[in-house]
Amino acid sequence: MRNTVSLACSDVSWRAAAALTVLTELVVLILNLYWLRQVTVTTPKPFGWASISGAFAVLLAAALMGAKVIPPPVMGTACLVFFLTYLYCTGMAREFAALWREQTPAAVETHA
Repeated sequence: MRNTVSLACSDVSWRAAAALTVLTELVVLILNLYWLRQVTVTTPKPFGWASISGAFAVLLAAALMGAKVIPPPVMGTACLVFFLTYLYCTGMAREFAALWREQTPAAVETHA
């Protein structure tokens, strides 16, 4: 009986710690965006941020709901593949690759 109680307490404590961490990160993000808006008078938004965030949210919701039916490693892998496919089909993967190629030579030259 004692092991069950300590296991339940540890389950609650890690969930509380995770929730507190997420909450803290959200507060820091909001404060940083507020500060940035005060300094630059605008909030920078990457190209395609809304659609990428929407796709990620849909896949996250599917992963959380589907984890009860499908084994979590399979569901996680499927969501990752779908998200990468989405990035490829929308052209974001090519944009990331172009930025990577643009930045890589400068990084190599400074270390040479």
